[in-house]
Amino acid sequence: MVANKAKGGAFFAAFFISVSAFAVDAEYESKVVFDSVSPLVLAAENNASPSSMMGHSFLKISGGGRVHAFGYYAALDGGLKSYIAALFGNQRGIYVLTPYASKAAEYLLAENRSLWEFELDLSDSEKTVLKREIGKTKGKEDAYSFASHNCLSAIESLLKSADPDYGFDHVKPFTTPVEYAQFLYKSGKIKSVSYVRAPAQKDRPVKNVLTAASPSRIGIDTEYVEFSPVYQDLRTVSDAYNTELETKMLSARFDTKKGRLDKLDLLKLFSVQSVSKYFRVGWESGGVLEAGIGAGVTKHGFSIYAVPLVGARDSRIFAGVKTGGALRLADKAKFIAEYETATDKNGFGAYAGLKIRANAELYIQYERKHSRADRTVVGAAVYF
Repeated sequence: MVANKAKGGAFFAAFFISVSAFAVDAEYESKVVFDSVSPLVLAAENNASPSSMMGHSFLKISGGGRVHAFGYYAALDGGLKSYIAALFGNQRGIYVLTPYASKAAEYLLAENRSLWEFELDLSDSEKTVLKREIGKTKGKEDAYSFASHNCLSAIESLLKSADPDYGFDHVKPFTTPVEYAQFLYKSGKIKSVSYVRAPAQKDRPVKNVLTAASPSRIGIDTEYVEFSPVYQDLRTVSDAYNTELETKMLSARFDTKKGRLDKLDLLKLFSVQSVSKYFRVGWESGGVLEAGIGAGVTKHGFSIYAVPLVGARDSRIFAGVKTGGALRLADKAKFIAEYETATDKNGFGAYAGLKIRANAELYIQYERKHSRADRTVVGAAVYF
């Protein structure tokens, strides 16, 4: 009798779950209408979080008087541990379907990030396939990775299910949202483009992400070879990105004369704005962990900043202040000067870069650091 009751309970539980799932699917089918799809909505880069440091992509779905947003997000808590987990593919990720208005407000108002909306000319059959695949994945969780399984790779996978031509074949193990938008544009997949400016960005010029330099860089000069696979730097001349942000991950500089590694940035985040933030984990003659919050201002292509720092270098605790300025002349040249004074060492650096092609620059750089000889190098950088 107990066994029969157990079987009966299991039957009704299974029946209830099936009916509930059917009701949810029916609601999805009726409320999420695919009249218009902007498969790639690009939120401007924001290095308050490594998961957004190269921008963010999600879907915008319009129809039946409703507009929805669908995307894949990392469940980060803001701590260093969760960033490291996401770097190695051990962080929780989730597929989320929400009203578009709330998601847009989050980016435009709460995070001051402008939006680019790239609408694709999908056929009715392709929209049907895309709707079915979104219905299967919404609410699901899996492992998030900055490099191999991120917001863009999830969106690209969904689009490929509708049409394999949306797959971007690339020699690198990752693709940024801007790169994918450029691929779609060059492939003739984009039907229309619209730009939604964040209110806080109203006095700044509109960035053209479709002409942005590629986010990986190799620099070769008279002293060093520098390789940055995930890269956005204050040194970049292009005005297509937010030029007041600096983002590096797994960036390495080699001293060609000494035949050894000179500098390594596992993760570096720096922003020049009213509240300027700095964070770096790396190696430079020893382990480096630096963090700071300061102030900065940018106007008409000129930026200045001052950021107090604390951290550990070469197994010693230090405190200091980093100050500097940057000047960008249109989309042609960039000049930077920076001085750091700290309890363990002082240093000064200057940089001048000249854009010669969309993905190529010439530069000259000067460095003076405590206990190291002055160095002036001349070289060229290529973005790919």
